[in-house]
Amino acid sequence: MIRFGNSTNYWIQSNDTFDISRGAKKKYLLKSNNYRLAFDPERTTLVITDMQNFFLSEKLGRNHQGSRLVDSISKVIKHARSIGMKVVWLNWGIRADMVNIPPGISRIFYDAGTELGKELPNGLGLNLVKGSWSAEIIPELKEMVELEDIQIKKNRVSGFFGTELQQTLSNLDIKTLFFAGINTDQCIMGTLQDAHSYGYDCILLEDCTATASPDFSFQSVIYNVNKMGFITNSDYFCNGEFKYNEIDSWVNQQISFYS
Repeated sequence: MIRFGNSTNYWIQSNDTFDISRGAKKKYLLKSNNYRLAFDPERTTLVITDMQNFFLSEKLGRNHQGSRLVDSISKVIKHARSIGMKVVWLNWGIRADMVNIPPGISRIFYDAGTELGKELPNGLGLNLVKGSWSAEIIPELKEMVELEDIQIKKNRVSGFFGTELQQTLSNLDIKTLFFAGINTDQCIMGTLQDAHSYGYDCILLEDCTATASPDFSFQSVIYNVNKMGFITNSDYFCNGEFKYNEIDSWVNQQISFYS
């Protein structure tokens, strides 16, 4: 057995199992690509990123792979709620006056054939401005948003920069984040890297994320997340089970050994 961390903030690895629940009595056990994971759902959130009209709607001629994620993400949302996890919707929602948008962010969108804050064609409103049509969650998922969910508006690739995301997660004593949405190599990876730096456990739901970038970009994320955290999928997530004493026994033995 190997213990990572300190006396209060730790993971325990035992053979092919990582217990990242930090001693919780009630854990949820699932498979990942390389390990079994035991985590505490009450201190875990599902972060769904940028599933918005601007990126996915046919009204803008989109043919993004993210449109095919609706079923897997919907399944994960329902199951996450059923086991006591919170749901975070992390989306672009910029100021109409653009005063906090630097040139480097503007260029990303301009090079992709559009401009932040500008009028979209066919009367679709301002591009990704907070409250606009383009900034809304796509209809197939918007209907799943509940009052208890947490909605965060961002103006950078990372959802932590200039938002209340870190304060919110810290205040709720969240330790573990599952990631879904788009684009895998951009806003998801940017947010995941910051989450990793803040000390959160990072778990990517591989079949719940997609990108418009070349495939090597997606594979680069898979490679790096395997180093930083863990990768699983919607089937593994939804087919897990709660455990109580089975994992507690070896966790407690390990804590006693290292204390």
